[in-house]
Amino acid sequence: MDDCPICLQPIDVDDIVATIDQPGESGRYHYACIGEWIKKSTNGILTHTPIDSLDVLQNQQLICKINLIIQPKEEELDDYCPDFCILF
Repeated sequence: MDDCPICLQPIDVDDIVATIDQPGESGRYHYACIGEWIKKSTNGILTHTPIDSLDVLQNQQLICKINLIIQPKEEELDDYCPDFCILF
């Protein structure tokens, strides 16, 4: 088990987590924590470059990919993303 670099709290195995999908960014973050980060800054935590997309995982399985550059229409999100993916 590792800690979320944003809140410094443990990440449990069954927590919904997000990773920043671009070179130079590593680490797993609580989904809620990265959501708060994105509201304040769309730049990466480590590289400080614009974030293109996030991978959302639960139990180490990819459950959603969020594109922060071209946001899909609401009805398209319903087709491939659970409701909690529309936090931002």
